[in-house]
Amino acid sequence: MSLTTENTSPEIEHKTIKDFNNIPKYLDSDSIIEHSALLSFHVLGSPVIQDIYENNKQCRPKIFQIISPHILHLSFSDMGNYVIKKIIVCDPDKSIKILNKLKNYIFQLAIDKHGTHIIQLLIEKVPEENLTDISKEFVGHYAELAVNQNGNQALQKLITRQKKEENDKIFLEIWKYLITISVDKYGCYVLKELLNNCNAMTYNQIFTIICQDIQTLIMNQYGNYILSYFLEKEKRNIKQYLDIICYFIKGNIFKLSMNKFSVMIIEKVLKMGNNSQRKIIINDILYLDHFRKGCLAALAKNEYGNHVVQLLLRYSDEKTRAIMVKKILSDPGVQKKEGNSIFVVAYIEKELNIKEK
Repeated sequence: MSLTTENTSPEIEHKTIKDFNNIPKYLDSDSIIEHSALLSFHVLGSPVIQDIYENNKQCRPKIFQIISPHILHLSFSDMGNYVIKKIIVCDPDKSIKILNKLKNYIFQLAIDKHGTHIIQLLIEKVPEENLTDISKEFVGHYAELAVNQNGNQALQKLITRQKKEENDKIFLEIWKYLITISVDKYGCYVLKELLNNCNAMTYNQIFTIICQDIQTLIMNQYGNYILSYFLEKEKRNIKQYLDIICYFIKGNIFKLSMNKFSVMIIEKVLKMGNNSQRKIIINDILYLDHFRKGCLAALAKNEYGNHVVQLLLRYSDEKTRAIMVKKILSDPGVQKKEGNSIFVVAYIEKELNIKEK
């Protein structure tokens, strides 16, 4: 499923380059303030207005009064948004007034490359009771925001700031798109923040849903990140989570062990799991090798699989280890030290003190 967003910022009809030609070439301080709204759009004028607002408190009321009707357009502007940010930072009490000027455009601003900075700052500065003025305009767009280059940042800040009960509502809207969000380069970070700021029931529901398509996640760069985060975060309940992962990956461990991303999860199961969970990994590969001879040796030669083989040897019992060593060292390719098998052979000789015949 593809989640796309189209930015529909309002047209700035009354701001054209001709307007700048109407400004006198030399301005005194009073004239600069009188033209502060128009100057705020300009690459040279914006820094001047920011500087005056920051360093001259007496001028702030007048500047804000002049700029106020243009706050929406300035928020979408490449230079104007800096002025609005400066006002919010210098006078946080103005954040509610600014927010009121942006109503009905919160979502569009959040996905805009300039406007998103305004929304993120407002999320940080407005009183908690006013956060709903922002979140209510995100309703119906949470999944789109999660995978948007700009919107994901605003959504992360909202999730971090608002109450867990409100974040549970986000889950109820996006649960159908969890897999899409999990494997997205922006969405995975949103999901991480949601996991950190939701109630236990929502947390467990998220894990249950993503495990239903674990083959997609485990072989994806970003989905793998989410699974790894679960395992690192839930060390107290690690057995429960590893049991679920082992259940879903059983029968595909050979393939997963040769993938750049999924191999990290296989390694975590072997390192963090108990003996029964490790046996699932070990037996799965040995069972396949029994019917397709050379699978274990193929893993040893593989760029990523050789790491798994070394862990298999480390965590297997003595009898199983002897079987695996025999299978590996009897392979002609391993004997020639093809691919990455040189590392497996070195491990066998150094750590297990078994010399190749």
